[in-house]
Amino acid sequence: MGYIVVGSKQCAYCKSAVTLLENKALNYKYVDMQELTHAEYNELLDVAKVPFRTVPQIFYKDIDGVMSYIGGFTDLQATF
Repeated sequence: MGYIVVGSKQCAYCKSAVTLLENKALNYKYVDMQELTHAEYNELLDVAKVPFRTVPQIFYKDIDGVMSYIGGFTDLQATF
């Protein structure tokens, strides 16, 4: 259970999302967009319901393993 941050190493908003989650002591997993398999990308796309071309893309997986789409960094900030 926790957050999934899909990003890139050069992305300032990706780093900010990770920092925010760390400061709040929340569980997260960082995944580099370039390292996603085609199957993983399609799974995230199914959850997001919209194609995404920018990063970060942030998801939340609950205790039952159900994943929900949060959006980008500003969307993550708005959840707190």
